[in-house]
Amino acid sequence: MNNQDLKNKIDNRYVPKPSSNLAYRIADAAKPKEKAGFGLSIDKVLGRFLMIPKPAYVAAFCLLLAVTAVFYIATPQETTPVDWELFFEMESEDWL
Repeated sequence: MNNQDLKNKIDNRYVPKPSSNLAYRIADAAKPKEKAGFGLSIDKVLGRFLMIPKPAYVAAFCLLLAVTAVFYIATPQETTPVDWELFFEMESEDWL
């Protein structure tokens, strides 16, 4: 079989006409298939509940939380008058 015979066979072969709903069938075949079952539906609900909506919002929230935590930890705790009395007493004594 030479190249001319092969070309004639390819040119003369039958090619069926596409049906009118070809685009619909392609789109329908591309959709993810839903699996049946109660356990899978719960998994889907939990997945949607735990899904992060937008990474930028999460990053901004974490940054705000970190800055707030740093300022909360870095601020001195409130002192009582007794604490100040002990401080001045230790400062005035010659304890070193």
